[in-house]
Amino acid sequence: KVLFSMYTERSSASSSSSHSMGGTLTSLPPTNATYFAEFKKGEVAELYKQLQLASLERDMDKQREAVKRVIAFMTIGIDVSRLFPEMVMACTTRDPVQKKLVYLYLSTYARSHPDLSLLAVNALLKDVNDFDPTIRGLALRYLSSLRLANMKEYIIPAISKCITDPSPYVRKTAVMGVAKLHMLAPNFVVNQSDLVEKLYELLRDKDGQVVCNSVCVLNEILRAEGGIALNRSIVFHLLSRLKDMNEWAQCIVLDTLGKFEPADENDIYEILNILDERLKHNNSAVIFAVSKMFLKLTEKLSIYTQVVERIKGPLLTLLTSNQEIVWMVLHHIQLLVSRLPNLFAYDYKRFFCQYNDTYEIKSIKVAILIEIACEHNMHAIIEELSEQVREIDAAIAKQSIKAISKIAIRLQPVLDHSLAMLFTFQTWEMPHVSSTTLIAMKDIVRRYPNQVNSILPQLIRNVNHFKGVQDGEARAAYIWILGEYGDQIDQSPYFLEEYVETYAEQFPVVKLHLLTAVMKLFFKKPGECQPILGRLFAAALDDHSNVDVHDRALFYYRLLSQDLDETRRIVGKKKELITKFSEDVSRQLDEKLFTEWDSYSVVFRLPATTWQKEVVDTDAETQNTGDDDNDNYSYDSSEYGSSRSRDAGYTAPETRTGETFAIRLREKPALDPKSFQAKWATLKVRETWDILITETPTSLRIVDTELAQKHIYTIASGAVGKEMKFYLHAHEEAEAGNLFLIEVVINSNANTLSAKFKLERPSGAPPSEGATLALFIEYFK
Repeated sequence: KVLFSMYTERSSASSSSSHSMGGTLTSLPPTNATYFAEFKKGEVAELYKQLQLASLERDMDKQREAVKRVIAFMTIGIDVSRLFPEMVMACTTRDPVQKKLVYLYLSTYARSHPDLSLLAVNALLKDVNDFDPTIRGLALRYLSSLRLANMKEYIIPAISKCITDPSPYVRKTAVMGVAKLHMLAPNFVVNQSDLVEKLYELLRDKDGQVVCNSVCVLNEILRAEGGIALNRSIVFHLLSRLKDMNEWAQCIVLDTLGKFEPADENDIYEILNILDERLKHNNSAVIFAVSKMFLKLTEKLSIYTQVVERIKGPLLTLLTSNQEIVWMVLHHIQLLVSRLPNLFAYDYKRFFCQYNDTYEIKSIKVAILIEIACEHNMHAIIEELSEQVREIDAAIAKQSIKAISKIAIRLQPVLDHSLAMLFTFQTWEMPHVSSTTLIAMKDIVRRYPNQVNSILPQLIRNVNHFKGVQDGEARAAYIWILGEYGDQIDQSPYFLEEYVETYAEQFPVVKLHLLTAVMKLFFKKPGECQPILGRLFAAALDDHSNVDVHDRALFYYRLLSQDLDETRRIVGKKKELITKFSEDVSRQLDEKLFTEWDSYSVVFRLPATTWQKEVVDTDAETQNTGDDDNDNYSYDSSEYGSSRSRDAGYTAPETRTGETFAIRLREKPALDPKSFQAKWATLKVRETWDILITETPTSLRIVDTELAQKHIYTIASGAVGKEMKFYLHAHEEAEAGNLFLIEVVINSNANTLSAKFKLERPSGAPPSEGATLALFIEYFK
């Protein structure tokens, strides 16, 4: 009621303002909120009387008001099917609005009351032959929407007649009616009628919307054959008709034409010449559909670079659109840059961050600046990124610092300039800046070991500042530098000793780097490091919170026990010079994404096969006895899930003894929150898992949904600040199977994921919980 009253007030205001402006604006029709007033008992009977009285008195105003009231009741869920005969009588009017309301009523109740739907057929068939094309089209639309098997004998003649109607509105409605008829009788439409041939003939219709609808319907009903059959004549005809279509019709047709393979280069050039003017369109969807055709047709030709240069201008123009379009355009530009990094080298200023850009846009602009940096623009880009380090958003500041180091690693001429900037950032009293700067310096040293002489003095000068770094990755970078170049730092063993003393408080990634650093330094400064290494081994070998840390400590301990010289050779081996970091190499992914240009895949940076559900074609499963009345679709819940997501089990890799353990989880096990809380409080933590992650989920629902597909269910979840927490449970499929309880914490600020595992073993079950839990954790990972 409140919403409708607000809408009424707004309509009245619009009406009064249009009068005050000399009638230049068209006012909205008045809206009566009383249609949706509270329902009272007996009102359906009252409506029945009103419809009968209005029909007898031939009072069209009263009848229209009664029809509106009926639709209002139907909308809020009240059963008004008893009014079906009276509503059929109300269809005999010249008012198209009333007809539309009545048709809506008839199509709504036709499926649930198939016996009553026959009462509406005569009225609809009569209107299909009306002299007014609007009424003919409306009647045909709702007639074809009566998706009942016994309606086919009425729908088929109506569609066959209207598909050649002189009105384009009626023709395009008839074309869509063929698709609806295909859902009732697919075999009849494709094999036993001439409707497919008529649709192909309509591709040459003089109305652009009719042509577009014909393309859509042919693709739908001929899906098993790969959609519409394209040849040179059809392709060039459709291309010549693009100017007669609206934006969305152009996109549909261009997407369909993308399947066509030209016979020779002359055809390619002719298609490019026809489509060139479409790049000047003001609609972003049309521009991207055309650019997709350009890239696909010329991918193997020598003019590919020139073609990309041609679409560069329209893409840059779109950067002045609203932020949603800008974000999508930037993702596609980033993909183009991965193949042609110099394409936007002289347009680098277009990717400088603006004060009103959102975080998502700033983030992708920074990523593009890394790729397009060259000797021509590198200093200007470094200056721009250094300004972004002052950004109030810590994530953008950290990304900008990493961007500076990546450019310095790739372009040695700007290395000194970048290091000067990083040394300046070290002095800032901002934890996220100093920690990310430390990581950036570590990456630069890995690429340019000769720069260590300029970095170490800065490191020693700010050592007290670095000791207080809380970020796990930054601590690991600091420890790595001490381990690699500790022989050049007098106090390096004692810097590491402070971390050994607080070993239990460190992140797993810090513990791993600490073990390696102390081992390396032991062979450089054995006298000072021997007692430190002993205490570290004692702590790490007793630490069962992380399997990787424990195994690495055991590995180093056994190496030292066997052969000291061999251990020195293994641990102290000189590493090969790094030219490119593996996490920055995604060439194979980029090439895959080029084939999915102008799709969500480019935005997600994931091929469609990883996020689209596999749709099972049910046509083959439809039971067809030869009678058209039996042609129907049988929908199954498995239609919406891929074979991978339906697999409830997980088979672990083969063990040393040759035995294979299998974990099969129960679907939707019964466990209420109170029981979970009680079990969580009494059971002890069996295992933990901590990792660094490159991306964090954008919502709780994503994690819940993905895990539920693997039969791991969320009992409770929530987000506080930058931290997401989930309490999960899973149950083995066996009747006496183990119950697994999990707590997961995802920290988007530190990019870490921590998990704790607990296990409840049924009484009387065999004592194999260790192996079972290990397999479940591997499955969970």
